[in-house]
Amino acid sequence: MTTLIGLFKDQKTAEAAVDALTAADLDDVEFETILSWDEEQEKEVKVAPAFTGYGSSGAPVAMSHVPSWNLDDEEERFFKRTVQHGGVLIVVDVDDEDQVPQVNRILEENSEKVAVSS
Repeated sequence: MTTLIGLFKDQKTAEAAVDALTAADLDDVEFETILSWDEEQEKEVKVAPAFTGYGSSGAPVAMSHVPSWNLDDEEERFFKRTVQHGGVLIVVDVDDEDQVPQVNRILEENSEKVAVSS
């Protein structure tokens, strides 16, 4: 499985990516959004279901999640800072490696940065 992490400057641009992922009708692809990152607990983030169907009011926080991405410390700090200042992460788990390029392209269209973790 490959995990792609797209960093978006705000919820509106993240919603556009979620809409594109949904419209692509990809098999074996799951994604979640991360709307906040707790400063007190270095690696704990709040995970919410995808935006689709939740409207502009935003998705409710679903659970706490500790990311286990294989990112370097600098990249992880950059993601954390951006989320703490209003950015949004979309984390996409792709089981079919043939679909990774398509998911990557969708994330790159509107994101500030995309990271890949295997």
